[in-house]
Amino acid sequence: MSNIRRSHQVISVNKKNNLPKRRVIRACESIKREISTLIMNLEDPRIEWKFVNVIRVWLSNDFLVCKVFISSLNGEKERNKASKILNNAGGFIKSKLTSKLKMKFVPLLQFIPTNSIEYSFDIQKKINVLNL
Repeated sequence: MSNIRRSHQVISVNKKNNLPKRRVIRACESIKREISTLIMNLEDPRIEWKFVNVIRVWLSNDFLVCKVFISSLNGEKERNKASKILNNAGGFIKSKLTSKLKMKFVPLLQFIPTNSIEYSFDIQKKINVLNL
C-alpha cells in the first residue's frame, strides 16, 4: 500500500490500481444507505426532508471523520438550512447509526451542502437544447 496526498487528505490506496481500500468503500456505502433512510424518516417541520438527498459519503481511512454531501431540490437556501439542521442533529443520527451499523466505531458526521443535483439539471437542459 502507498499513500497519495490530495489537498488535505491522505488516502491509502492499493499500489496495483490506485483505488481506495474495499473496506472504506463498503463502509461508505452502508453509511450512505442508513443516513438516507434516517433523513427520509426525520420529522422536523422546518424543512421538507423528502427533497433532501445524500449525494456522496467520504470516510477517512482511520474511520474517524465522515463527510456526508447533501443536496436539496428546493434550492440553495433549503440546502444550507438542511445542512445546519443535520449538523445540529449529528449526535442523534450517530446514535441511530450505532444501532444500525455493525461497526466498532461510528465516525464523526459532517454534513456538507452541495449543488450537484442542480448542476446535473442544468447539464441535462443544455443537452436537450443541443438535441432539439
